[in-house]
Amino acid sequence: MEKFVDVSVIIPYFKAKKTIIRALDSVFNQTALPNEVIIIDDFSDSVEDDNLLNHIDHNYRVKILKLEKNMGAGTARNEGLKVASSKYIAFLDSDDTWSNTKLEIQYDIMETTNTFISTHHTVISGEVERKTNKIFKITPNMQLIKNRFATRAVMVKNNDLYYFENGKRYAEDYLLWTQILFDMNSAIYIDKTLAYSYKEDYGESGLTGNLKKMYFGILDTYKILKKERIINTYIYALLIIYQTAKHFYRGMRMYNRKK
Repeated sequence: MEKFVDVSVIIPYFKAKKTIIRALDSVFNQTALPNEVIIIDDFSDSVEDDNLLNHIDHNYRVKILKLEKNMGAGTARNEGLKVASSKYIAFLDSDDTWSNTKLEIQYDIMETTNTFISTHHTVISGEVERKTNKIFKITPNMQLIKNRFATRAVMVKNNDLYYFENGKRYAEDYLLWTQILFDMNSAIYIDKTLAYSYKEDYGESGLTGNLKKMYFGILDTYKILKKERIINTYIYALLIIYQTAKHFYRGMRMYNRKK
């Protein structure tokens, strides 16, 4: 008998015909299946993508939403959040995958600890994995210095309070997780590898591939946090300096990687 957990999975899709089946198979091979899977087509607008999504619609237990124009992953996820019906939301990008125990382990920990939002360790596929179930608390200041939440690793309680910034295409996830933590919601990190990516965190394909736009997206996140009075002017200035130094460091690493 199949086991289910009270989780809605939200997957934004944009011209991801080469990777979406891999992502979906990792969802439907879970030891505990989600209540629902929601795919949001962010206006891929091609016959090939339409045909593939029709195939998925007929062969997988999914709900597919189609946007009328391309809005970015954050806005696409928001459309999924509006219709999700489960107690928890888990996010997965169309080019990432999960380990087959991800939902069962993370759901059980969320239920046991009554945590609002959780994340876990992820690696590039093929790298060394972590195999403990140690749990660490994530504080707002820890999150401010470094984003602790890879979107593919996030599970959060379903609520009507938090959405991604519509139209924001870079660091929109970092903004949302930081807002959630500074509202003093409980947050934990599970030190176990439960998800996989297939490219470097920055400097390759996808949104993170454009290092400059990613940098300015993070600066925009700080500006929003300052406007919302989550951080003051002094902290804002320090974060700008810190992020600028990190940006140049990443640029040097990319340069050396290509040599």
